[in-house]
Amino acid sequence: MMFDRETIECPKCGRYTIVRQSETEWSCLNCNFSRDLKHNQEESIDWLFVLGLIAIALVLVNELSRPPIRVRPASDDQSAAVVPTPSPSR
Repeated sequence: MMFDRETIECPKCGRYTIVRQSETEWSCLNCNFSRDLKHNQEESIDWLFVLGLIAIALVLVNELSRPPIRVRPASDDQSAAVVPTPSPSR
């Protein structure tokens, strides 16, 4: 009989006796080693959140360090910014 599941080596004793106890908990039948992977999932989400905050902070610092864009009002001696286009010939 062939199984399509991978066997997992115990990091403590080196035997392939790891079994799944629950959705996130794995244990070794040989040496009683146990690990809850839910804690690892929560840590990775925390790191992703921290990296996102750092990225947002870098973007904000970059944008705030630029000089402001100033728009000068047109004076009477300057020409209009909008140039009328000629109408097509008929």
